[in-house]
Amino acid sequence: MTFKLYKNKKLETFMQVIIVITSLIGLILNFRLFNSIKGLLYYTVLSNIYVFSFYLYSIILKMKKHSKKNNIYYCLKGLVLQSILCTMIVYNFLIVPFGEIAVYVNNSLECNIVHLVVPLMVLLECLLFEDKRVLKYKYIIYWVIPTVIYMIFLMTYSKLGGLFLDNSTVIYPFLDFNNNGYMAMLLISIIYIVTGFLIILIDNKMKES
Repeated sequence: MTFKLYKNKKLETFMQVIIVITSLIGLILNFRLFNSIKGLLYYTVLSNIYVFSFYLYSIILKMKKHSKKNNIYYCLKGLVLQSILCTMIVYNFLIVPFGEIAVYVNNSLECNIVHLVVPLMVLLECLLFEDKRVLKYKYIIYWVIPTVIYMIFLMTYSKLGGLFLDNSTVIYPFLDFNNNGYMAMLLISIIYIVTGFLIILIDNKMKES
């Protein structure tokens, strides 16, 4: 499987700039919609911040001619891809089926940018321009750790009486720590592990152009 665009560095940088702009717009629109610092409690926001920060930093390094790809870079880039893809998967297949999040009702633009547009753009950028056969299966451990820490934080925050948007005691309908929260945490962990495995498997099957 090859892509002729792979060596086009100008086009690669252009797409990365578009990702930075799009993710920034999505974050601004969502924070305006949330109108609360509590928006930082939501994984959607965190994963989009990660996308914005990673690509912005990569562009800055390129401009300064300090860009260097090594194992740390590939591991972090893989984490970016896994995080934003899981944001799309979890939202569309675990959250939406339980009922649309109230804040996104009649606000499809804000919702679609962070849950669909940015994830697909990152996926496309990685497929077209990133080095191939560079991801290692041991990276899955590093990719899952932040998610586990995040869920432990959410559980602790919730158990201590912390409230989410709209003063809700539950951040997502399926993630109720007083009922099915632990099973949901296990399910999310499995989704992240499987997604990470598939990303690495596909990467290892691809060829450089």
